[in-house]
Amino acid sequence: CSVSSQSSWSQTATTIFGSQAGTSGSSLTLLSQPIGMYYDRFNNILTVADSGNQRILRFSLDNRPSVATVIAGSNGQGCNMNQFSLPNGIGVDSFNQLYVSDYNCGQVVIFPSNSDSTTFGTLLGSVTLATLISISQSAINDNIYVASLNDNAVYKFVGGNGPAVLVAGGNGNGNALNQLSYPVGVYYDYLYTNSLYVADTSNNRIMKYPSGSTIGTYGIVVAGGNGPGS
Repeated sequence: CSVSSQSSWSQTATTIFGSQAGTSGSSLTLLSQPIGMYYDRFNNILTVADSGNQRILRFSLDNRPSVATVIAGSNGQGCNMNQFSLPNGIGVDSFNQLYVSDYNCGQVVIFPSNSDSTTFGTLLGSVTLATLISISQSAINDNIYVASLNDNAVYKFVGGNGPAVLVAGGNGNGNALNQLSYPVGVYYDYLYTNSLYVADTSNNRIMKYPSGSTIGTYGIVVAGGNGPGS
């Protein structure tokens, strides 16, 4: 898929789930501080990390407005395997397993494809102040990438298993090309460039790292890096 530099889009957004007035809530038609999400383009289903409600919701985009289904959490705030404390990033692998990064608990938890609010997940590994998740799906394995605000680093779980391997940053908070400063977004492009992209938030830049990168790898600035601006 390619997008022309001359492309344009509607400036008017459409509410696909939740309150049009911006009202938060805990019912299955409302959200509270949603952060991460995953779109299943084959089934037109959206999965959302409903962080304020400590749960993961899934709903169809075919029949709006729809009522969501809880597929993980919703058992109060905590770090047990059926709870969350600010769930942040979510991803789904080629086996339809759900991965959730929990910010306050500093961990990544796996849930089976048929999970619900009663399901206890399995701990994949620990990542301090874990933020968003990217999954590199291939015919061989699913590598899980998770950013850590605390470590100013990005970690990889090879083949969806532990322990975590540091693949970007991890050299302190800074703006050198082997450093990050509060990375939030992470995306692995396994289709075209086979590269890792990181939203290096406090440095106002997007970094690119090659496949197989380590703590010693110097990234490339592919956008920004010229200070804040509009």
